[in-house]
Amino acid sequence: MRIQVSNALAPLLFSVFPFLPSLQAKVPQAGAASRPVTTRPAPAQDPLAPQDKLGKAMARRMTPPLRSFCSGCHGTAGRGDGPMARFLDPKPLDFSQGRFKLTDTVGGLPTQERLIATVREGLPGAAMPSFHHFPPHMVKMAVRGIMGLLREKIRQELLAEGKKGEELEKALALALKVGTPIKIPSFQGHSFDLKRGKEIYAKNCAVCHGPKGTGKTIMPLMNAKGERIQARDFRSGVFKGGANMEDLWQRVRGGIPYSNMPAFSQELISDSALMDLIAFVRSFVPTDPKAAPGPDGRRIPRFRMEPKPNPAKMVKRSKLPVDPKDPAWKEVPAVSLNLVPFSPKAATRGAGAKFQAVHDGKRAAFRLSWEDPSPEPADLAGIQLCLGRRSLHFFEARFPTRRYSIFGPAWFFQDGRVRAERPNYFPPKVAKALGLPTDPVPVQGPKVEARSSREGARRVVVFVRDLAVPAHPGAAGRAKKLPDNGPVIELPIVPGTTISFSVFLSDASRAKGLKSWAYSVFSELEIEN
Repeated sequence: MRIQVSNALAPLLFSVFPFLPSLQAKVPQAGAASRPVTTRPAPAQDPLAPQDKLGKAMARRMTPPLRSFCSGCHGTAGRGDGPMARFLDPKPLDFSQGRFKLTDTVGGLPTQERLIATVREGLPGAAMPSFHHFPPHMVKMAVRGIMGLLREKIRQELLAEGKKGEELEKALALALKVGTPIKIPSFQGHSFDLKRGKEIYAKNCAVCHGPKGTGKTIMPLMNAKGERIQARDFRSGVFKGGANMEDLWQRVRGGIPYSNMPAFSQELISDSALMDLIAFVRSFVPTDPKAAPGPDGRRIPRFRMEPKPNPAKMVKRSKLPVDPKDPAWKEVPAVSLNLVPFSPKAATRGAGAKFQAVHDGKRAAFRLSWEDPSPEPADLAGIQLCLGRRSLHFFEARFPTRRYSIFGPAWFFQDGRVRAERPNYFPPKVAKALGLPTDPVPVQGPKVEARSSREGARRVVVFVRDLAVPAHPGAAGRAKKLPDNGPVIELPIVPGTTISFSVFLSDASRAKGLKSWAYSVFSELEIEN
């Protein structure tokens, strides 16, 4: 059946029935000459998009937070194969495996609360950062997306087995069942026996973690995906799920499924024996007199991102202290920073890091200090500013591979010299592998100077620059696209406003590339008027 529609009636029909685009395309315009129909070119194919059937099905389940903030490491289908994956140690989690690193249950999947906590708190000792700056609904959306990826993977496998209908739904429910919650007893009143804990450790743990807790063993260890991994070095004090006794209890009772660390039931290690084992494991960790004591009496520092990055304040002084040893710095408030390492080899880089900032109305000085007992100078220390007030993540300045005017250049102090790099800076080899530009670019704005010194076992670097800059396209706080081949435009520092900052530290003597890096989430910096 063919329908004839007059030119006068067509607009009314299409406004009422917008689902007739093909009909609309066939209606000639009044007074218009016939012309060939042109088709819109197909969008360019994403080279990182999965090409297999399962990958395409999983990619459709990626929720907006996963696509925007997680795909750089976890991949466009959540299979741990993002462009950053090759540079990270340990490798990003493959959600399709259905085995998570942290669990609070046995015999099934972790609870939603545990998954939310992992996203919000990150994984200390790995490149997985804290996303505490995400609003709660975005964190829940990310977790729903993760479970959606796992569900889709299992669903495709069950369909391939011929299951459908009610049988398919029952099999899905069984595969996605949440396990039995792990009960954590009270540690108060227990008399800890380290000798007994050492015996249990030698019998159950030393084969992977080594007799001295170094994580070095001759036995090759693999994760659920078959990738080579190394057991945790307890001496660093950095544990994926936290170093307090309750956290370690869940790690032993529930295991670490993705890393193939087994779960030890009460039949294998009694509750009393497990308390002694945990106390012995904690004895490997250097103590911190400022940390609160645990039930075992040990003061273990908390290597975990705080619920919200600590805000800082740039105070105004009549005289600007540019020397790292200037006594005036003692009167400038200091903020403690929690740095996220890209690998366990950089886990202790930036321990005890503190940040201070001051201005005199014309120039600003930023002081960064951290624990560094090595007599050799630090390989790299850096800082980056952002006009946004909210907390931001390291990768938001780098993915997608564009430069936005709210991010300023990254300043780095290395080998006694200071240099400015692109806002989306990565080490050259990493940038080249990611397809990012590596050539130097000019910086439009005031020159940045830096000085370095030592305070006992602490390293100190002070960056100094003018407050004022030429008119900046992002001064209103709106992101604007800047050409990748254009100059890097320095950000203004305006008294009476609030901006954000992030710091970076690296020790190339321990590892190369990003594996030696540790960084902080962008934190607010209030500039005193």
